Amino acid sequence: MKNFIFFFLFFIFYLTKSFSSENIIFIDFDKIMNQSNIGQTINSQIKEFNIKKNDELKILKSNLKKKEETLIKQKNIISSDEFNKRYTVLKKEIDEYNILNQKIIESQKKNLINQKKKLIKLLQPILADYMKKNDIKFIMNKQNILIGREDLNKTLEIIDMVNKKINK
Repeated sequence: MKNFIFFFLFFIFYLTKSFSSENIIFIDFDKIMNQSNIGQTINSQIKEFNIKKNDELKILKSNLKKKEETLIKQKNIISSDEFNKRYTVLKKEIDEYNILNQKIIESQKKNLINQKKKLIKLLQPILADYMKKNDIKFIMNKQNILIGREDLNKTLEIIDMVNKKINK
C-alpha cells in the first residue's frame, strides 16, 4: 500500500505537465513615457515646470548671496549689535529659502506623479482594447519582471497604438 501511495504521488507531482493558456505580456512604461508622442509632450511640460521653479530658486539664492556679501563687507563698519541683528535676519531668510526649496522639490515630485497618472489614464482604454483583441490576460510593467522572453515585450506595439489613438 505504501508503494502504491508513493507511486501515485510521484505520478501526480512529477510526471504531469501544467498546460497554462494564460497570455501574459509586459510593457516598458518608462519607454512609453519617453518615446510616445503624448509621453514626450508630458515630459516637456514637466521639464518646463521644473525649469521655471529652478529659475525662481536661482534668483532667490543669488539675492541671498548678495545680501551675505554685503553684510560681510559691512562687518567692520557697523556695530556688532547691528551686525548680529542683520545676521539673524539673513539667517532667517536662508532658512525660509531652504523650506521653499524643499516645497518646490516636493511639488516637482507631485507634478511628475500626477503627469504619470494622467498618462496611465490615457493608456488604460488602449491597453484594455489591446487585451480584448489579442486575448491577453495580464499586462505587466517591465520593471516588475526579473527575466522574460523578449517576444512578450509589446512596448513598441503599444507606443504605435498610443501615437495613432492619442493626439497631443
